[in-house]
Amino acid sequence: MPIPGFYVWQIPGKSISIQLKLDVVDRLQQDVMRGFGAVPRRGAEVGGILLGTAASVGPAVRVEDYVLVPIEYKRGPSYRLSDNDVTAFDAAVRQSRNGRILRPIGFFRSHTRDGVGLSDEDLGLLSNFLPEPETIALLIRPFATKPCVAGFYFKEQGVFQSGAPLLEFPLRRSALAPGDVSASKSRMDSRIEASAPPAIVRDEVHTKRWSWPMLPIILLLVGVLLGYQAALSIRPQPPAPFNLALTVIQSGGDLQLKWDRKSPAIGSAQKGILTIEDGSYNKAIHLTGADLESGSIAPYHPQSKHVRFHLDVFPNPRNSVSETIDWIN
Repeated sequence: MPIPGFYVWQIPGKSISIQLKLDVVDRLQQDVMRGFGAVPRRGAEVGGILLGTAASVGPAVRVEDYVLVPIEYKRGPSYRLSDNDVTAFDAAVRQSRNGRILRPIGFFRSHTRDGVGLSDEDLGLLSNFLPEPETIALLIRPFATKPCVAGFYFKEQGVFQSGAPLLEFPLRRSALAPGDVSASKSRMDSRIEASAPPAIVRDEVHTKRWSWPMLPIILLLVGVLLGYQAALSIRPQPPAPFNLALTVIQSGGDLQLKWDRKSPAIGSAQKGILTIEDGSYNKAIHLTGADLESGSIAPYHPQSKHVRFHLDVFPNPRNSVSETIDWIN
């Protein structure tokens, strides 16, 4: 059965059920793509510890958080740990076990190398630091022109399966739960409702039979309220720190993508990645800080009736701000 706020990963004929929190999907995608864009061509792998709960009866695992464990990359862009990295990984696992509710229940990493499946080093990490029978593993393959593809591994008779995952899924919230409303959107809707004009108050003014001596006072209060709202609408508001304000302007047969040059995220960004999805055509464009400061890209000629623009900007190496806009003809 669907679980609100979670993607349920199940294999026909297998009793295991893995519930992946959609908020974790959002964050994992950003961390994986940040590593993917850090190294030209292949990208750097990232990894860490999955946190959650596991049922004592029946193989049901719930992933509700994770810990990113950075490494030194002394052995190249793959997530292969040095001696110092192993010590840091061990410390991260020990610290995670101190949680009251969530505990380490698995290992994850992105996969940019050749081949498929868990490596011998992955299996060694799992055996040494996460030996519990309910432990799971998650591999994520990033792409420049389409969503990341992920798949879980689990133990059967004490052994992880080899090769590709039994079931892969797109690591994108909108693909896993198209009707899901994120918490941020719910908060935004609440703010919009809270800032709406007090229509109920105005209705009461017209429907209730107030005595004539009260009418001037009521009109005065309404005038003060409307004046206050007008002042708020006129007062310049500072740009939201995580709002890129993407807009698409159609001119003839071309599309012009623009964003807010005064956004704090744009002003502090060192680089960006613009992904264009246009029917079967996909393209990733790497943007410099100067490109982002220009506030737009060159006009783009659509090949289909539905074009999606997704912009990731990186104010610093460990954080990114993302926004997506669709053009539909």
